[in-house]
Amino acid sequence: MKIKLLILSFLLSSSVAIAQVVANQVDDFEDNTPQGWTIGSSTLAGILITTPADGGPDGAGDGYFSYTTTGSSNGGGSKCLIFSRNAQWSGDFIGQGVVAVKMDVRATSGDINLRIGLADQDSNSFPVTQMVTTNPVVITAGSGWQEVTIPIQPSDFTVLPGGSGLTAAQVLASVVEMRILSNPSASWIGESGLRVMDLNDITASTTLSTNDVVAFDEFSISPNPATSKLNVYLPQNAKNTTISVYDVLGKKVYSKSIDALSSTSVDVSNWNSGVYIIRISSDNSTQTKRFVKQ
Repeated sequence: MKIKLLILSFLLSSSVAIAQVVANQVDDFEDNTPQGWTIGSSTLAGILITTPADGGPDGAGDGYFSYTTTGSSNGGGSKCLIFSRNAQWSGDFIGQGVVAVKMDVRATSGDINLRIGLADQDSNSFPVTQMVTTNPVVITAGSGWQEVTIPIQPSDFTVLPGGSGLTAAQVLASVVEMRILSNPSASWIGESGLRVMDLNDITASTTLSTNDVVAFDEFSISPNPATSKLNVYLPQNAKNTTISVYDVLGKKVYSKSIDALSSTSVDVSNWNSGVYIIRISSDNSTQTKRFVKQ
């Protein structure tokens, strides 16, 4: 009996050890399963999530993960959001030296504002402190596979209100749930609308290279509200920058590429009054702000 109990104890401890994040682990979907990634509706997960055996970044024979939202504004499968809970993406990210999540991403329908979300747990294993990466990485629909690196050090996160008050570092050391989602705003919930998000080679990286996506200093705008001109002040490390402005319906009303300038002005005198979203995209990152045209 003692031998059996020892064996059972070893098996249980081994299963717990396996269900923890490990430095440089990779979800490559070559076994044609979701490898623990799912959505809120277990019924719809088997319909909206597929794992094609071909068509990944390496072409024929390269399997990948694909999630297609329903296109509805609410209900199961309506949000561009997948998660892994109490599985290989839980545990102590800091202790394992994981500083970034690397992955290949493709948006085949609808732009994706990519973020990583992490949460800890309470005594009942429910997430209580939630946080998401502050700066989204924009993947434009139809642009093909993109190799993305999202830093996940404490300074890269926005801790969302309403939690237990843990710091980003404390959450990183005790993760129970990881999310990959699309939302232009820092939110625990993915955005609605029809989107197809393809993923491959999700990697717990211990390094950042010079080509990785890193956060850069925030840009600023003035005046806000604006009547005739909106001045845009860019951070010094912004290179190959594109300024895009959208109305509240998501229609692009302005776009301009800028090289090596610290500031520029946008003529808004003929625009309709209302709220607009300005997006600054550069080699380093993407940020958005709102302004009012009077």
